[in-house]
Amino acid sequence: MYGTGLEDTRIVDENVHMAHRLEYLYAKCPGLFRVAQVGIGARHPDAMRLHQFLLPCHGPVHIAGTEEKVVTPLREMLGDGLSDALTGPCNDYIHPGNDLVRESYAIMAVSGKVIVSLPLNPRTYMSPELAYSHLFFDLDHTLWDFETNSRETLKDLFHETDLPGRGIADFDEFHDVYHHHNTIFWDRFRKGFITREELRWKRMWRTLVDFRIPDEKLAKLMSERYLEILPTKKNLFEDTLDVLTYLRAKGYPMHLITNGFEKTQHAKMRHSGIDHFFTHVITSEAAGIMKPHVAIFEYALEMAGVKANDTVMVGDTLDADIEGAIRAGMDTIYFNPAVPATGAIKPTYSILSLRELKKIL
Repeated sequence: MYGTGLEDTRIVDENVHMAHRLEYLYAKCPGLFRVAQVGIGARHPDAMRLHQFLLPCHGPVHIAGTEEKVVTPLREMLGDGLSDALTGPCNDYIHPGNDLVRESYAIMAVSGKVIVSLPLNPRTYMSPELAYSHLFFDLDHTLWDFETNSRETLKDLFHETDLPGRGIADFDEFHDVYHHHNTIFWDRFRKGFITREELRWKRMWRTLVDFRIPDEKLAKLMSERYLEILPTKKNLFEDTLDVLTYLRAKGYPMHLITNGFEKTQHAKMRHSGIDHFFTHVITSEAAGIMKPHVAIFEYALEMAGVKANDTVMVGDTLDADIEGAIRAGMDTIYFNPAVPATGAIKPTYSILSLRELKKIL
């Protein structure tokens, strides 16, 4: 699953510059440089050139050394060409806590020659600092501020459809009643009791009925406009952009798992400017199943090509995001300051603000 087609490849042509050989590898396997922090042999003439080449690929380049299981095959291949520096203590050249070389072979640039042996273990593709190989996020109520955006949208509709002229004078009352019915209908939808179309218009219809406006045509019109306006709203939770930028700079591949409609969720991300952070966006509509069912998490893991025990899910809902991810074998980070994590569902971490992710990840 994690192979790249370059396992045990040897590139030893002394007449080709090391940087050119790494460019060749990058062309053959760009994902390696995108995810990995590549180790290079220290104190050789091309170190700076290699660093300049790798820096734009993804983040800093960590100096990596070797231990015996790598040194031996290097000696067999290179003989006297093996740099003496790489036979010294590992701690001189390996970033503290780095499993890149200890677990299996890595890319090595040694005395003008490159030996490549790409590992199958996904953790060896990670930077030493990365706590997980891949991150998964919920969208609504976790990154995208659904409550604020929904309230703005309903206020637009309140005036657009002249609800005051129809007898609904107080917007806050209208908002609270809609929120009440929306929660009920979403719960019924998650449990499979109603269809997507019923969810979309009946929550609005029940709201109007409570104000003695049993107008199904108006309810459907308002539902359509709500879904048109809502995704254009741009409010994100505090620190969202800063944290996502930080995590991307560290080299984390990031994905979304969201209970929402395909077109709507993608539009939310695009308008709020966060779509470019994520590789895979798994919506319940596209997956055909909703959180907290394990199958949607397994589908997301398969899409990303990773194993559950090397990933973490960040979400705001204990039953949908946290319990579902736990059952799938993932670690979890719970972000919902208004509802503390108490009871039987135990997230791996609980945070009160998104910026706390920097301490964990």
